[in-house]
Amino acid sequence: MFEWLQIFPKTNTVYQLVVSTAGLEFEAQTIAMEKAIDMIANTISKCEFRHYAIEGGKVKEKFDEEYYTLNVRPNPNDDGTAFWKRVTKKSFQDYETGALVVIHNNGLYLADSFEVNDKVLVSKTYSNVTIGNYKLNKTFSADDVILVKQNNDEIAKLMQKYYANMDTMISYALNDYRQKNGMKIIAKMPGKWKVKKENEDVEIDAQTYLNTTLRGLFEGDNVGIPVDKSIELQILGEKIPNKDSTDFRNLIRHVFEDVATAFHIPRDVFFGTKTEKSTSMTDFLTFAVDNPIQVLEDALNGHMIEKEKYIKGERIVIDKLRIQHFDVIDSAVAMDKYFAIGFSHNEIRRWLSMPRVEEDWADEHHVTKNYSESTKGGEK
Repeated sequence: MFEWLQIFPKTNTVYQLVVSTAGLEFEAQTIAMEKAIDMIANTISKCEFRHYAIEGGKVKEKFDEEYYTLNVRPNPNDDGTAFWKRVTKKSFQDYETGALVVIHNNGLYLADSFEVNDKVLVSKTYSNVTIGNYKLNKTFSADDVILVKQNNDEIAKLMQKYYANMDTMISYALNDYRQKNGMKIIAKMPGKWKVKKENEDVEIDAQTYLNTTLRGLFEGDNVGIPVDKSIELQILGEKIPNKDSTDFRNLIRHVFEDVATAFHIPRDVFFGTKTEKSTSMTDFLTFAVDNPIQVLEDALNGHMIEKEKYIKGERIVIDKLRIQHFDVIDSAVAMDKYFAIGFSHNEIRRWLSMPRVEEDWADEHHVTKNYSESTKGGEK
């Protein structure tokens, strides 16, 4: 964006021309919210979905069709990681309706759009469901879908109201920055100008001439344009003090910080300035990620596990241990402690994403003597 100041001595008229070489769309709030949602969705997509079922009167983990569908291949076109990332993102972006996962041909599909019969006392129904360019000619009951809806309505309303006012502030700061940093030129030339148009001399005013001729100086790869010798151009440089982008940057950062706060993301995690000693990653997982995980877990259990079985212990559990990286060497002491208090070798190996050892001893649980004695209670 360039601002031109044209002074024409013959007519004593001051012309102002704003030249735009490219449309600048500023959406700081959208970028910040997309970043926050993406951080949460990426984190959740790392989790493992574990299926526990009742077998022989005991709760045991099952590596069955449900496990494969949830973790590996929800449908023929998606892998587990990418699928659940999209589900999480849509549940935030479409906070009013939520993300609708439909069960179709034994696969899980994320609906791009749908209509809901919003009943209160009976189960809702979902119709006109579209997946990509494909529309399903079926009305789904609540039992046929998994609805993931974040409980952040108040935050969303607050953000909408905030940004309605923030847009005005950002626009003002941007215009102020452009005005103080735009190139300004004095053009001395006649107030009227004759140009050739369809082999005829047509008289136009100076403003029109500048719009059609001098604009080319700042468009494309032009480094110069031909002008009549009667035109004098003088660049106003040091006479007009420039303003740096500090205020503009501060305003943008303010928007990002407010978004991070709304999504409960620590600022150093959001901006990537986290240090080794910082505990903010734990805060991020606790306050920003745990609740969306619980929302997703509740939605899965509500659809996939019958009430009676859930009460007895069968359920889908989203394992958060995969979220953070475990270094085998750095974690050696901690792993030894876990073994000492009763975790098996295979349980520990799973945390480290290592394959099982198919031996009986690898599934045995042992408690070292000092921990064993501590479970007997105090002095008698």
